[in-house]
Amino acid sequence: MLKLNKSDNKGFTIIETMIVLAIAGLILLIVFLAVPALQRNARNTQRKNDAASILAGVSSFISNNNGNPPTSVGKAATNNDLLLCVDIASLCNTSPSGTTKNTESAKLGYYSMDPSQAGGAGVTLANSLSGLAWPDVAHIIILTGYSCPDTQGSLPTATNLSSRSAVALFSLESGGNNPNHQCQEQ
Repeated sequence: MLKLNKSDNKGFTIIETMIVLAIAGLILLIVFLAVPALQRNARNTQRKNDAASILAGVSSFISNNNGNPPTSVGKAATNNDLLLCVDIASLCNTSPSGTTKNTESAKLGYYSMDPSQAGGAGVTLANSLSGLAWPDVAHIIILTGYSCPDTQGSLPTATNLSSRSAVALFSLESGGNNPNHQCQEQ
């Protein structure tokens, strides 16, 4: 005998399935919007940490070399560390005669001192603003003998000169197209 009145309620209706898929889609959309911002914030934090590490190395170099700032940067032979020194002979490690030079190192996490990597060396050492502009997010400029201005985003000026100071000029990624320019002092 065939029963026509019995309904079989096993499974989901199309409406229930569509609601579940819509909720899953919203969750995925939120995740895909949040992940790039989290990655950008992590890179910006590493840029700030690198600037602080480099400035600590510059400060130590100045203290250990009678107030003279480093004149060259190089790459450590065994890792990606930045070396600060007086000349660039043998990547700042030794002088041409083989005697050890006074050097200081700084640990790098975001910026690269390896020219074989994409973007090449990301750290530049300068003692003058002549011809300098804000670096892009892949580079950092260490400017010796200056201090940061009061206005954020402004380049240091000659009126801010200080004999034993150094600043790091770098840019952070922002959500839009314009980078956020930073000046950090030691």
